Amino acid sequence: MTTPVLSLSSLLPAVAALHGLVLGGVLLRSARPPRGARLCLAALVLTMSALLGNTALVLSGVSLGGVAHALLGTLWFAIGPLFYGYVRGLLPGRGGWEPEDIVHALPFVLQVGLIAAVLATPVLAPEAVAAGRPAFGFMFTFFYGLQSVAYAVVVVHLVGRYAARYRREAAGADDDRLVGLRRTTAVFGASAAAIAVNVGVLLATGRLLAWLDYLVPLALAVFVSAIGYGMLRRPARVLPALALPEAAPAPETPRATPAPETTLHADALRVLMEAERPYLDPEVRLGTLAHRLGVSERTLSQVLAEAMGGTFYDVVNGYRVAEAQARLADPAHSHLTVLAVGLDAGFSSKASFNRVFKKVAGETPSAYRARMAAEPPEAAISGDGALPEAVVSGDGAVREAKVA
Repeated sequence: MTTPVLSLSSLLPAVAALHGLVLGGVLLRSARPPRGARLCLAALVLTMSALLGNTALVLSGVSLGGVAHALLGTLWFAIGPLFYGYVRGLLPGRGGWEPEDIVHALPFVLQVGLIAAVLATPVLAPEAVAAGRPAFGFMFTFFYGLQSVAYAVVVVHLVGRYAARYRREAAGADDDRLVGLRRTTAVFGASAAAIAVNVGVLLATGRLLAWLDYLVPLALAVFVSAIGYGMLRRPARVLPALALPEAAPAPETPRATPAPETTLHADALRVLMEAERPYLDPEVRLGTLAHRLGVSERTLSQVLAEAMGGTFYDVVNGYRVAEAQARLADPAHSHLTVLAVGLDAGFSSKASFNRVFKKVAGETPSAYRARMAAEPPEAAISGDGALPEAVVSGDGAVREAKVA
C-alpha cells in the first residue's frame, strides 16, 4: 500500500472535504425552508466534498484504483444540475422536481454508462490505456465545461424571467435577492470559464495546468459552502408573494395616446402617490395600490405602462429617487447619512438605493448630495417633504426635482 505524502496541496482539499461533509449533514438535518433548494444545496456540498476528497488522495499519492477514480470523476456532471435545482427551488412556480427533470441527470448517467462499457470490454493492453487517457481527459473536461456554461446561461435566463415578473408588481427587498442570485450564477459560470481555459491550454500545449485543476475545485467548494452558511443563517426568501401563477400579467404594448379612462386612473394614482406617499413603504405592492384605487391589478399595470411609461418597479422607484433627491439637497437633512436618507425614501437596502439612484440620476447619492451642497442656496430643492411635480414623465424617465 502506498504511504500517503502529506503536503499543503493535499491537506487543504482534505480539510475542505471534511468540512463539506459536516456542512452537508447539517443542511440535510435542517428544517430551513425552502426544502427543495436546501436539499439540492446539501447534495451539492456533499458532491464537492467527495471530489475534494479524491483530489486530496491523488495529491497524497494514494490511488483508489482506476474504476473508483473514474466513478468519482463523474460527479462533476452532477454539479450543474444541482446548482440549477438550488436556484429553481428558491423561486416559486413549479415546486419540487418533476418526472421530466430526469433529463438533467443524463450527462451523469452517460458518463457512468461509458465507464461500465469500458469495464465490460476485454482487458486492454496497459500501453493502450495509457495512450487513451489524455484524449478521455480532454473530452471529459471539454463536455463538463460546456455543461457548466449551459447551466449558467439557463439559470441567468430563469432569474431574469422572474425578475421581470417581480418588477411588474413589487419594488422591495426581493429585488436585491434576485440581483444576488445573478451574481452567484456569475461566480458559478467563472468556474466553467476556468475549465474552458484549461481545455484551451491543453489544445495549445498538450498539457493541463495542474494548479488550475487544483484551485478550481477548492474555490468552488468555498463558494458552495458560503451559500450553505447563508441558507442556515437566514433562509432564502425570494419572491414570496408571487407563488400564485401570473398574478399580474405583462402589460400590453403601450399605445401612443392613452384612453380617457387610463388617463383618469393615472391622475388618481399621481394624487395618491403625492398625497399619501405609499412608496415610502419598502414592501408596497401593485395589489395594494390597485385596491386603494379601486381597480384590478391588470388595469393598474396597464395604466403604468400606457400613461406613465414604465412598470410598477420603475414608477415606484422613480418617486423614491425624487424623494431622496429632495432630502439630499435639503440642508435640514444634512445630519442624516446618505443611507438613512435612502431608507427613509423607501429603499430596502444600501445596495438597491445606490443601484437605482445611479441608474435614474446618472450619479451616486453621495455625489448628488455633494453637487447640490456646492450650488447656490436658491438652487436647492425645497425641503418641505412634498414631492416635486412631474417626477415620472411619460417616457418612463425620472426627472430631477424642480427648483423651489
